[in-house]
Amino acid sequence: MCVGVIASENYECRDFIIASAAVPVLAQYIDSRSNLSTLQVLSWTLSILCGVSHDKNHQPSLPHLEPVLGKIVEMMIHVDDEEVKCNCIEAMRLILMGVPNGDVLQHMIALLVCKSVRVQICTLEALQSLIEYDERQYEFLVRSDLFLALKQVFKHSDTSVRQQALQTLVIIAEKREHFGQICK
Repeated sequence: MCVGVIASENYECRDFIIASAAVPVLAQYIDSRSNLSTLQVLSWTLSILCGVSHDKNHQPSLPHLEPVLGKIVEMMIHVDDEEVKCNCIEAMRLILMGVPNGDVLQHMIALLVCKSVRVQICTLEALQSLIEYDERQYEFLVRSDLFLALKQVFKHSDTSVRQQALQTLVIIAEKREHFGQICK
């Protein structure tokens, strides 16, 4: 936890921690035997190291984070805890801008129909960022099952989830290229 707190102070602290080879050490603690509280702390710390608490002008060097990307995805998919999932989604939102990965995007789309409102909203916000700021991710998402998943989300009983889904469609529609798909 201390590593995450120090890294969250500013990007220089975060970059120093990353350059000190802390990421592979943290990754060693992520496995199926780790208890939930450990995974919560690790997912939060890794999200900070991926740049979650820093502005977009000071994002970390992705090659230093590559050893842990698979572990973040594993936690996002397999750990049944909304805090861990949201931390991992936030980390992937930033990482995917530099390292596109269709498989990860498919897993994020699948999270749109999970039971947790918090995870659904976090996923929608992450997808919105990717659609808005990364043309490669946008192209993949509009050619994937995103529209089918969004149709399911619009049936959700929670208004905030439906509002985020609508915002996602608005961002796509603003690009105008896929307006026809939205209207189907």
